[in-house]
Formats: sequence, structure tokens, C-alpha cells
Amino acid sequence: RHYLNTYINAYMPLLSEPSYLVNSLKRMVRPAGLEPATPCLEGRCSIQLSYERSMSCRNRKMGSLEKSVAELEGAEAGLIFSSGMGATLTTLVSLLKFDDEIVCCSAIYGGTHRLLRDVLSGFGVRTRFVGLDELKAPADVLSEATRVLWFESPINPTLRCLDIAAISSACRERGVVSVIDNTFASPVNQTPLEMGVDICMHSASKYLNGHSDLIAGAIAGREDLLRSIGLARRLVGTVLAPQAAYALGRGLKTLPVRIERHNANALSVANFLESDRRAARVYYPGLTSHPDHEIASRQMRGFGGIVCLDLDGGLQRRPYSLID
Repeated sequence: RHYLNTYINAYMPLLSEPSYLVNSLKRMVRPAGLEPATPCLEGRCSIQLSYERSMSCRNRKMGSLEKSVAELEGAEAGLIFSSGMGATLTTLVSLLKFDDEIVCCSAIYGGTHRLLRDVLSGFGVRTRFVGLDELKAPADVLSEATRVLWFESPINPTLRCLDIAAISSACRERGVVSVIDNTFASPVNQTPLEMGVDICMHSASKYLNGHSDLIAGAIAGREDLLRSIGLARRLVGTVLAPQAAYALGRGLKTLPVRIERHNANALSVANFLESDRRAARVYYPGLTSHPDHEIASRQMRGFGGIVCLDLDGGLQRRPYSLID
């Protein structure tokens, strides 16, 4: 698998100064009929080195990190962000405009749900939430106004799984951009772009980093789509800080080894809990009892490190007795 052969540079600390200097005004664009300084005064300067939010996007080491993320997902390009929600917001504002529709699985990360419901709705973006059963026939949930379909698999936190290939195929036929939150799988266990998805998103704070010491986000996908998202990132300011980028590059080096252990440990825990009478039901895609085990087995190489369960007797006392 390509993720085992991914080359990740030996990281040096990134430049972290908040602003930068140039040694010549000739570096500024000079449109016909305008003096050299005019574009800068009017906010149209294409100078390559300016504020840190612009500099980090072009830093050689940041580019190496983004290339690594792209290679892990088998993508044409990758982008790194200041957080997973920063990645989500920047991606959506680049793909959607007033009166566009986004179809989103109703079983979704809460922050994404609230962003669509409470924030983007105020800018005229229409969100239509659809259930898991509806997404079994993905072509039926798309309309003429649909521009993006956003979903997760496995889903946070229920670990339900959706047929990625079927969803991406329906989107391609209708010209809809498909975006998956691949955080709960990781690119080691699942590479949705190989199944036809356009953009893959991660909360890099989780598996990609693996050390619980930073907040970051990432996307990987088609270069033509990521070009406009990269511009929005630079203008909105959702680029990752240099020190955090350095730490994330460190974490990626051990990703395959960590995920292999996550998979083995979680399966052992899930099997143990399934045999414990205090657990009414255990949710883990690697268990044959999981409702989406067949789908997960078809599109995943491993099932991740998250295990969920229902407790017999409710939440009043069972969590304490089980943990103690």
C-alpha cells in the first residue's frame, strides 16, 4: 500500500515571524497603466512574502507536509489548516455560494452540523439533512440545486458506515462535489479518493498527529478544487501555525505503526465488551454484529481505535460501575 512508502521529510523548525520584508518593489505586479506601488495600495499586490498567514502557505516545509498528506490519501493535492473546523469552513465557503444547496448526512459531527445550521444558513446556503437509510439510494437525495454532499464514514460517534463508492458515483453522475470526513478511519485504514470521492477531510488533531498536543485540520483531493480552497485559506487566515506544522510532521512519521496498534487494541476491547453482561450493545465496525460490518469490510483495511457501547440499565450508575 502506498501509505507505507510515503516519504516525509526530516523536519526543521518553520519560520515563525509575523511579517516579512522584500528587497525590491519589482516583486510587485505592475498592471498596464499603473505605477508599481499602486497594486499594493489597492490591495491587489501579488507579493510572495507578506504576513505569516500567507508565508506559511508557501513555506517549503509546509508544502512538504501537505505533499505527505496528499500521498497518504492518494490525492493530487493537500492543504493543512489551523483546525478541523477551519478546514471544514474554508472548504465549504469555497465550494458554496448564496442559494446553493448542500446535502449532509444527519448523523454527522456536531460541530459540522451546527456550522451548517447556524452559520452558513445566514449567508443563504441551504442545507438539507438526510438520514442513513436515505443515503442507501444516494442519487435520490440529490437535486438540481445540490452542489456538495458531505458525509462521514465511520460516523462520529456511532461508528455507522456508509457505502462510499455508491455515494461518490451518484455525485459524479450529477456533477456534485463529494466530501468525506475521514477522521475516524485515517488514510491508513481507508482511502476514499480511490473510491471516487472528490475531497477527503481530517481533524488532524486526532490520528494524523497522534500526540494530543496540537489542533489542526487537513484536506486532500482534486487539485482544481483545492486551488480555490487554498486561496480562501490564505485570505481567511485558517493556515496552521509553523510550530504546530512541525509537530504534525513529526506525528505523521509514526502513523502506520500507531494505526496498526489502534486497530488491534480496539478489536480486543470490543470483543471483551461484547462478552460483558453490563454492555447492552457494542458498536465497532470490526465486529460481525455491527450493522454495517459488510460495508466496512469492503472499503476499510482496518477498523480504527474507537469503540462505542450502550450500557444495560442506563446512564445513572452503570458508567461508574463499569469503569471502576
